[in-house]
Amino acid sequence: MKSLLLSVVIPLLMPLWVRTLGTTAIILPTKPGAMAQANLRKVTFAQSAQRIKAYDFVEVTVTVPGEHARNPFTDATLRGSFGKSGASERLAVDGFCDSEDGGVFRIRFMPSSPGDYTYTVAYKQGDNETAYSGKFKATNGHRTGPIGVDPQYPWHFIWEGTGKHYYFNGTTAFWLMGWREERIINSSIERLHRLKINRIRVLLSGTANILWGEPVFPNEEFKLIVRPWVAQSSGSFDRPGIDYSRFSIPYWQKWERMLRFARDRDVIISVVMDISTHKAQAGAWAHSQTSHGTWGTIWTASGMKSGHTRWANCS
Repeated sequence: MKSLLLSVVIPLLMPLWVRTLGTTAIILPTKPGAMAQANLRKVTFAQSAQRIKAYDFVEVTVTVPGEHARNPFTDATLRGSFGKSGASERLAVDGFCDSEDGGVFRIRFMPSSPGDYTYTVAYKQGDNETAYSGKFKATNGHRTGPIGVDPQYPWHFIWEGTGKHYYFNGTTAFWLMGWREERIINSSIERLHRLKINRIRVLLSGTANILWGEPVFPNEEFKLIVRPWVAQSSGSFDRPGIDYSRFSIPYWQKWERMLRFARDRDVIISVVMDISTHKAQAGAWAHSQTSHGTWGTIWTASGMKSGHTRWANCS
C-alpha cells in the first residue's frame, strides 16, 4: 500500500521555466481530419531539461499553431509513455491543456530513481496525430520525494526520497484560494510552516453562503467562491453559468504557483475536491472527467503517493 489517500501526483504541478530544447513533430499516418496536415507539421515539442534529479519532474511542452481544437479540453489529447531505458515496464501518462485557446499542452513525469529514461508522447486532434520521442537522465539529488508507508513500521510514514520519518502535523485552510492576492496565500503558508505545520487541507472547488459560525467577511479581496471552470458570471453564487467542459486556466496556474511555494517548504497540500451549499455547483465533479484527469475525493499534492492523476509529484 503506497498511501491511505488518493493523491495528486504533482505536480502539477508547476511549469519549469528553464532552458528548452526545441524539436519538430513526426507525422504519423492517419485518416484526413479537421486539422490540415500543414498545420500539424508545425506542432513542436520542447523538453524542459536533459538532466533532472530523481523525484523532480521533466516537462514536455507542446505548442500547437494554426487551427486549434474547438474545445481543447475534450477534442484534443496529449498522452505519453515513460520508463527506464531498456526496461519493459512503462508508465502511461496523460498530459493537459495549459492555454485557453488550445495552443499549449504539457505533460510531466517524475522519476523515482536515478537512471536513463526514454519516452514517447503523442498529440492528437481529431483524426490527426503527431508524436515525439525523447530521453533524459535522472540523478540522485536527495530530494524528499512523496510520502509513503514505512515498510518496516507500517504505522509510520517516511519521505520516499530520503527515508526520513514524516511526522504528521496538519491543519485546514479550506478557503485559502479565495484570496485574490497571492502574497496573502503565500504568507499564510509561510506562517503555518513556521508553526511546524506540514500538511494543509485546501479546497479546490466550492461556493458557500453559510459561514458555520466562523468570523468570515467576504469582500473584494476574499470570496467564498473558488471555481476551476469557466463561468459566464464567475462571481455569482446561484447563477454562475458554469461550463463544466472548460477549465479556467488562470485559476489552475494560480494553484500551481501555490503548490510550488508549499513544495519548496516540504508542506503537503491535501486537495479537498468540493464544498458547495448551492445546487449550481454541487456535485460538479461528476461532470469533470476531461483532459485534467479522473477525480477522487481527496488528493494530496506534493505528498502521499498513489493513483493516476493529471499532476506530477514534485516534492
